[in-house]
Amino acid sequence: MRLGEGEAMLAAAGSPTVHPHAEDDQATRARWDNDIGQFNENLAAVQQFLMDILSGKLTARSDILDRAQPFYGVQGAWYTVGYKMASMVEIAFGRQALLGAMIDPRKLLVLYNQAAEKQNPQTGSHLAIWSAQLIEALGAGQAGR
Repeated sequence: MRLGEGEAMLAAAGSPTVHPHAEDDQATRARWDNDIGQFNENLAAVQQFLMDILSGKLTARSDILDRAQPFYGVQGAWYTVGYKMASMVEIAFGRQALLGAMIDPRKLLVLYNQAAEKQNPQTGSHLAIWSAQLIEALGAGQAGR
C-alpha cells in the first residue's frame, strides 16, 4: 500500500492540526480540501483495488500499475486517504501509535477503523471504514494486537 504518501504529508505539516498545505497558495489548498472531501469514495476505490489484487482478479504487474496510477494524481487517494487515516490515528491514539502503524502499515487500517468507529457517532460523521474482509485478507487483525 502506498498510504505512506499521506503519512509524509502529515509529517511535513508537523501536526494533524496544521493544514497540510498551510504554506501553499489558495488554489492548492482548495484542491486539497476538495480532494480530502472525497475521502469515503477514495477509501472505497483503494479498498476495491486491494481486494482485486488479493482475490487474484488483478495479477499482471502492468494492470496493477495502471489501476494504481490514478491514486497518485497531483495528490490522489494515496495522499488523501493516507493523510486522513494517519491524522485520525495520531489524534485518537497518539504519535507513538502512529509510528507503530508506520512500521506495520496493516495496523494503520485497524487503528483508523477504531478511531472512525468512535468518531462517527460522537460527531455525526459518516467516515468510511475498511471492510472486515480486507482486514482479514491482509492479516491486519493479528497485526493490530
